[in-house]
Amino acid sequence: MQRMTICAIIFIYSVLLSLTASAVDESIPCGQEPTDESINYGDTINCSIETGGDSDLFRLQGQAGEIVRLHIADDNNFGSAIVEVFDPIGDSIASTSSEITIALSLTGTYVLNVSEVGGDATLNYNIAIERVAPTPSPGATHICYACTESNSTNPGGDMDLYWFDGVASDVITIQVSDDNSFGSAVVAIFDTTGMLLGYGAPTVQLELAVTGKHSIVVYENGRNATLNYDLTLQCLVGDCSPPPSSLVISPASGSFASSQTFDFAFILEGRPDLSVVGGSATFDGNDVSANLGSCLISGTLLGGGGGQTFRCPGLDGSALAPGLHTFVVTLDLSDGSSVSDSVIWNFKENSEP
Repeated sequence: MQRMTICAIIFIYSVLLSLTASAVDESIPCGQEPTDESINYGDTINCSIETGGDSDLFRLQGQAGEIVRLHIADDNNFGSAIVEVFDPIGDSIASTSSEITIALSLTGTYVLNVSEVGGDATLNYNIAIERVAPTPSPGATHICYACTESNSTNPGGDMDLYWFDGVASDVITIQVSDDNSFGSAVVAIFDTTGMLLGYGAPTVQLELAVTGKHSIVVYENGRNATLNYDLTLQCLVGDCSPPPSSLVISPASGSFASSQTFDFAFILEGRPDLSVVGGSATFDGNDVSANLGSCLISGTLLGGGGGQTFRCPGLDGSALAPGLHTFVVTLDLSDGSSVSDSVIWNFKENSEP
């Protein structure tokens, strides 16, 4: 009877491990030794310290003013991976064997040097990096109020990044739940200035201090377990509505050669949760909506704010009469709102030398 009980316990434990392992490994393997390669926001790279005294280099293109979240995790109970960060002029600005948030003060290439802290052990490790401010990493997922996102952290050290539009004085709650009895999902919330507003689990409640894009980082607290989780965002008090979308026509108003060919685009900034349901366009007062519909190519606006692009490539300036031309576009959005923009293009005659 005792033997059957022990076997049942082992079976249940194995099932729990298999359920946890169902999360997909999101890491990227590093290249062959010697490791010296690029790392981008949103990456989780799996690599190893293969000999005592070994170190690996990762190079990040950073901009002054960016706030960066960096995680490192390893599989060695007798050693520890450590990452040291050097700025573009070679100064050491930070180091960690777990997690750290760094404010970049210079624009250029930052070097992340990973080694074993004692210099005498081998180990496998994962290094992950995200930008949390002033805009989240390009691959960040938008989460809306009263919405739930389901995802997983895998491998250990991995983090998932979400963003939402917040308004100063709004009171919000963020709730995270997971399926792992041996680890715990936690959240860290940053505002558009990079300030850490709150941290914890399963529920964090806070009042927003500024209006703008806010980042939510989800990860396993010990950075050594994988898990599946649900993340829910709620607005309790305040306006609870995101800032309105904006429309930009590119190129902006200006002068152009009548002989040149260029692309023009409508850029719908922010609110990637909305879709375009209609609209109109006029050129010098004439309706050109149907003409545009046949040439526009839709796309995704990269960057933490997110959004959509509608590009019409290869406009031939010679097809337009020299002089001033006014272009007006209005897009109707799925929430019932509309956005508009207009430009004045001046096409010059005989501009070729």
